[in-house]
Amino acid sequence: MNFYIVDPNKENRDNLRNLIETDYDSIVVGTAGESNRAYSEIIQLHIDILIINYNLDENEAGLELINKLKKVGSRPRFLMICPQLSPQKMQTIYDSSVDLIITSPLNLVEARQMIRLIASYAMLLNRLNQIYEISSSSIAPYTRPQALHREQTEHISQVLRFLGIAAEAGVEDIMKICNIMCDQNIEFSQINFERDLHITEHDKRIIFQRIRRSLKVGISNLANMCLDYPENDILLDYANNLFEYRNIHNEMRKLNGESAMPVQISLQHFFNGLLQESYRVKN
Repeated sequence: MNFYIVDPNKENRDNLRNLIETDYDSIVVGTAGESNRAYSEIIQLHIDILIINYNLDENEAGLELINKLKKVGSRPRFLMICPQLSPQKMQTIYDSSVDLIITSPLNLVEARQMIRLIASYAMLLNRLNQIYEISSSSIAPYTRPQALHREQTEHISQVLRFLGIAAEAGVEDIMKICNIMCDQNIEFSQINFERDLHITEHDKRIIFQRIRRSLKVGISNLANMCLDYPENDILLDYANNLFEYRNIHNEMRKLNGESAMPVQISLQHFFNGLLQESYRVKN
């Protein structure tokens, strides 16, 4: 993983570099203390993860630099260092494509854990993208072997049992949708619900509500497991791939009695994650 650090505090930059290059198979390809230099260097480098301070300089905040980078097609994973902010400002940060937040002043133990999580997340996404490219190029929709289809859906059922939601009301709906995605090898956004499930928009809203209630149970169960087994790679994979880790992190804080942002369930992220997970049966 290639990291870049943008922070006006030199001590922060040095501490983060040491954490990254000592504990992980990663390198820091550059650092900067202000936005202009950072922008000119970042657009010329291959960067997987950008660590950026919310407060950069008088002329430009961290979120403004992120937006500039996105406009020119530079889209690494973003980890932001910021002080205690209101829930509204925290939501604005997450809505700007920031994956995780480290509170300042820096706690090196927390920073190490956040860096480990975002590096694992980035590596997982790279691996899943490679699997998807191989799968989508080799198997045409509607012509997938039935044995493979059955293995994929059985693997998805195993994942749902692992999450502790196999008996929830929304699981039947989840499996119907997954059957279509596996059979046609399509993502969630490509499903024609009216044609394939014979439902109206009103019916779809009801189904989605039922699924979300089931997924809230799954998030709570997974967060509890993450608290009990924080170093388990399988739990981390599921947290990232199915729910986006920030939701699991917020639920863990909630379970510990701490203040936390509310969980935001993305059905598209969940179902696409299940589809990617189903490809593992071919490996």
